[in-house]
Amino acid sequence: MDEVEKQMQELMKKMDKKSEDRMVNQEDMGMLRSESVKDHLDQRLEKKINWFENHFPEAQNALQRNMEEERPTTSWNP
Repeated sequence: MDEVEKQMQELMKKMDKKSEDRMVNQEDMGMLRSESVKDHLDQRLEKKINWFENHFPEAQNALQRNMEEERPTTSWNP
């Protein structure tokens, strides 16, 4: 009986160690996933900011031109 109990205890220790290893691996993967997602989002945000910085002056110029074209050249007095 003692031999069987020893084997059972050893088996239980091995199983506990494997479950601990799995938990650590899952935590590591979770950290990697969140870091890669953060990096991806940072890159997308940076691209959007660059796009905005490049296109905003063009949009301002177009708006300015449109406003100048819409101004009446003759004065109107009610």
